[in-house]
Amino acid sequence: MIVYLDTSGLLKLFVDELHTEETRNWARAADAIALSRVTLPEASSAISHRHRTGGLTLPSAQRLIREIAAFWRASTVVELDEVHAADVAFEHGLRGFDAVQLAGALTARERAGRETVAFASFNLALNEAARAEGLTVLEPLD
Repeated sequence: MIVYLDTSGLLKLFVDELHTEETRNWARAADAIALSRVTLPEASSAISHRHRTGGLTLPSAQRLIREIAAFWRASTVVELDEVHAADVAFEHGLRGFDAVQLAGALTARERAGRETVAFASFNLALNEAARAEGLTVLEPLD
């Protein structure tokens, strides 16, 4: 099984918060992790925001960004297909980067052959659109 993580899913692998352990279990069970080309800058932005708002010290934020970048480089990175993202944005009424994430997951599924691609996000609208596109959506038990 390939697990496609959007940015919210990726961050849960590195930051202890609600559903972190479940997300880590999904990643451990995966044969491969797929991420969009835009996930790294989105994750860096989120970590930077947490630092600027007092949630992380500068050394902690810098360490997290280095760890996330190393994980991203070791993952399967899905290239951005702008036209596909535009189509799913319109079809499902998604915000721009949410559409990019969904298009990335759909591209990963197209390239996976017989392997299942499971989608992991903590964005309800994005999960609804992923289900409508026929993706298996990983969700916490509670």
